[in-house]
This record gives sequence, structure tokens and C-alpha cells, in this order.
Amino acid sequence: GGLDYLMSPETQATVKQEMSDAKVNYQHITFENRGHNLHWEEPEQISKDVKAFLNGTLDPKITKHEYAPFN
Repeated sequence: GGLDYLMSPETQATVKQEMSDAKVNYQHITFENRGHNLHWEEPEQISKDVKAFLNGTLDPKITKHEYAPFN
């Protein structure tokens, strides 16, 4: 997520570049205002995205999901 305390935006960018260089089927989606545990924070959206990715139906134009900050 955009607020991930374990992987900074710089580290995420490096991983994204490395995955692109590896020529693997990969899509990076940032979950704005969410942290490292996306499966707990946004389980429905994660499930939807993973299923679509595995089925080959994930829209390649999706690069981020916007959420209001947790209070």
C-alpha cells in the first residue's frame, strides 16, 4: 500500500522495475492510504484483483486504488 511501513515508495519502485526487467507477467497496483497488510485492510478488492489477474482479465490500466485514510 501507499503507506506501507515495511516497503518504502522507493523500494516499491525498485521492485516494480526489477519485475519489469524480469519479463514476467506482473502488474503493480498501489493502494493509496493503506499499509503492508492489504489482505486485512481491503480483502474484497485484493480478492477481486488477484482473481482477475489469475484469469487474465485484470485491466492493465489499473495502477492504483484510492481510499480515504483510516481514522
